[in-house]
This record gives sequence, structure tokens and C-alpha cells, in this order.
Amino acid sequence: MPTQHDYNSLADEMDLLSADLATQAGSLTALVDPALLTGGSIGRLVTRTVDQSTRDLSASFVRVDAVAAECRERADACRRYTDLLDSFDASMDRYAERVADLAPGEWIGSPPWPPRSPGPWAERG
Repeated sequence: MPTQHDYNSLADEMDLLSADLATQAGSLTALVDPALLTGGSIGRLVTRTVDQSTRDLSASFVRVDAVAAECRERADACRRYTDLLDSFDASMDRYAERVADLAPGEWIGSPPWPPRSPGPWAERG
């Protein structure tokens, strides 16, 4: 299962890719010299192709940005889970110390219960 570090690394890579796609989308039109394409069907074809490619690059930029945002959310979920597990571990240590100090029959009623685990819903770290 991916960890917080894995998600953050992927988000950083997606940010670099996203910036590259945005740069390419912005500069694609500038690569075509309009003087070479005056008149005729080839000019219209190249213009349509460049426009479509620019839209595709822009759409890819948006999608890659969304993946980066999702990775950051998942990294944050892993961080929160790690915090919960750390808190659980500390509570378990306190519980174990408390129970170790009790002699059998020392408590009246039900014995002290261990803390509840946060469950395995993410990867620690």
C-alpha cells in the first residue's frame, strides 16, 4: 500500500508534468509560422490540428493537476492515520502500564479496557 511519502513524491512528479504540459500548450501555436501556411487547405488543416492539440494539452494539464491534488489528499490521509496510530500506541503503552500495576482482583466491576485501534484504513508513514 502506498505511503504518505509515495503519494507526495507522485504529486511532485505530476506537478512537474503539469507545468511542462502547460508550457507546451502555451507555446504550440507560436511554433507554427503563419507565413508558411497562407491560403489553401493545408493552412486550415494545420491551424485546426494545432488548435486541437493545444486543447488536448490543456485538458491533460487539468487532469494531471487533478491527479496531483488527489495524491496530496491521500498523503494527508496517511499522515492523519499515522497520527492516529501514534496516539493509539501511546494510549496502549499507558494502558499496559496501568494494567501491569494492578493485582488480580484489585478492580471492582469490569477491568480497564484497552484503547480502540483506529483500524487498518491507510498505510502508516
